[in-house]
Amino acid sequence: MNHLKILFISLFLSSLVFSQNEKSPEERAVMQAERFSKELKLSEEQKGQFLIIQTGINQKLEGIRISKMNEDEKRNALNSIREARTSMLHAILNDEQKQKMTVLDEKQKMNAQKKKKNRKKKERKDKKK
Repeated sequence: MNHLKILFISLFLSSLVFSQNEKSPEERAVMQAERFSKELKLSEEQKGQFLIIQTGINQKLEGIRISKMNEDEKRNALNSIREARTSMLHAILNDEQKQKMTVLDEKQKMNAQKKKKNRKKKERKDKKK
């Protein structure tokens, strides 16, 4: 289970880091708020709270990304940020929205696993060349 968390966080961060336009943490938070607002049917109040939470999270993630921490330190920091994000978001969501968020998180984990598997296959092919 820990490996899945680490994989999810790593892929989440890598998608943020390698976004095409290198958006600021605030810009990413706005995009994420829009997406989650649609997916979870957030009220305007919830959307505002989500935006505040996600902006703070994205700023912390950016700090970790540019820090000189070793991989274990980064992994631990990312895990604690992910857990904090989940608990903060669950505090503003109703039960139905929490369930939907759990489903979305699981889908994202599955996609991350597929990407990792494909990346490993590609690396093996590249080594054979």
